[in-house]
Amino acid sequence: MIKHIFLKFHEKNEDYPHVASTMTAHENIAKLGISSQFVWGHMTTRVNQSGISAKPKIEIKNQLANGETTYVYFYSRIGEVLYRAELVDVYDNNESAVHDNDFQNLVPSYYRHLCGQTQITATNPSVIYAYFRVKNLELLAEGKVDVEDAAKRILHYDRGEPILTIKGMQALLYVSDQGVEQYLNQVAIAQVDSSVKKKKVIVVSSGIDDKETVYEGESANEEPTDGGTRVARKINHDEANKNKHSSGLIAERLVVDFEKENLQRNGREDLAMKVEHISQEHGDGDGYDILSYNLDESPKYIEVKGTKNKRNTQYFITSAEVRASEKYGDSYYIYRVFDLESDNPSIRIYKGDVNNHFNLTPYTYIAKQN
Repeated sequence: MIKHIFLKFHEKNEDYPHVASTMTAHENIAKLGISSQFVWGHMTTRVNQSGISAKPKIEIKNQLANGETTYVYFYSRIGEVLYRAELVDVYDNNESAVHDNDFQNLVPSYYRHLCGQTQITATNPSVIYAYFRVKNLELLAEGKVDVEDAAKRILHYDRGEPILTIKGMQALLYVSDQGVEQYLNQVAIAQVDSSVKKKKVIVVSSGIDDKETVYEGESANEEPTDGGTRVARKINHDEANKNKHSSGLIAERLVVDFEKENLQRNGREDLAMKVEHISQEHGDGDGYDILSYNLDESPKYIEVKGTKNKRNTQYFITSAEVRASEKYGDSYYIYRVFDLESDNPSIRIYKGDVNNHFNLTPYTYIAKQN
């Protein structure tokens, strides 16, 4: 079980009244710094406190060395916000790294002068006792209700209780993440689905014979459309784009709806109920986003690639997706969704091994020191 870090903070620090927002100051560093990184200095008024405890520090260092994603959660009770960032490294206040200019430039200027200070003095009533270098900060929730809902999935590492139910919380705690990502995905899906209205989608079938083009025809309650086009949905993108992965999620939910509606129109309500949004329920490792079905009950493994563009553009495809297309053959589909921000998105469908439809160019490399 991964050990994460939970930090309480104040949006406004009484020692720095000119700073309007603690988190905004750090976010501004991330916008200017390298790889969206900043350094969070955790302060104390205790004498002779240097760094976090040895045991959790070793565990966390080992997690980072093993490439395990380790989060730092930032919680402000007064500000009613909950943020999360990926931990890059953790430092004690007496380590040589904290004296480096490159390191200190990732600390907001208003308390940068404390970097390397280890002693409480009259001029420095508080010092930084631990530094957390993080990247990819994201706002998980704001407002009392939403923060509490999200934080229910963050458990005290040793007690196994929701973190906000722990009385007398310390400023720094170790936690486990029990489904925060899944919860956030469910919230995002609900936001997208709640803004969906029926609209028309143009479907262009490529590499599929007519017998298996199941998106043609008319529904009794819908207007006929040109060229065998079918029903899909309009999305309120202004609301949906608040989510970090909104474009991909919108495209996937559109296809989920599309598949279900097609099966229902053709009298297969039983199959429509079995359509699964795999990437949201199980993650991205399977090489496809959606499990659907043909009318003969054979499976359709669908990978969705969405774009706001109206025309075909290059896109990324993972090695897992390539392998899945080779494994499932004619049961594998690429649904390329175009013009996501319009009222009439279009879908182009490719069936079978992606090597038969696309020129694949290697893009990402793994670098290993000699």
